[in-house]
Amino acid sequence: MGNETEDLDKVGGRLLALAGSPSQYIKLNVGGALYQTTISTLTKHDSMLRAMFSGRNEVLTDVGGWVLIDRSGKHFGTILNFLRDGYVPLPECRVETAEILAEAKYYLIQDLVQLCQNWLKVITKEDVEPLGICKVPLVNTKKDCDRIMTSTTKVLIPLHL
Repeated sequence: MGNETEDLDKVGGRLLALAGSPSQYIKLNVGGALYQTTISTLTKHDSMLRAMFSGRNEVLTDVGGWVLIDRSGKHFGTILNFLRDGYVPLPECRVETAEILAEAKYYLIQDLVQLCQNWLKVITKEDVEPLGICKVPLVNTKKDCDRIMTSTTKVLIPLHL
């Protein structure tokens, strides 16, 4: 316990058991990304976050009162929106969805885990590309050209060499 106390002193942190009214706002520092939400949102679904903010467990806070969570904050907004609404639209990028899935597994949010897994089954590499990626197919046969021309709604500009 001595080392843990010394480590907390280095960051100015302290362990607290947080419990309050459901409408009380909590300040979260998730991997350096700052979020504010209510205890009600954090405890709405059966998850690790419910356990953290139900008052049963201690959480680490910094000197400013921000609860420290040692995870990437990149998708935590998506996690919060899912907790609020029970649903979030997932990105069409497989990598982004897989990252959200990893966070959902970490936070033990089973409904979001299931949503991500189902979405990953639906999308495939060929169906969806990340936004901002332009893909120009190289067609070597007339059969490939005909297949592309009949299977797209996008404007095509055939170039012949």
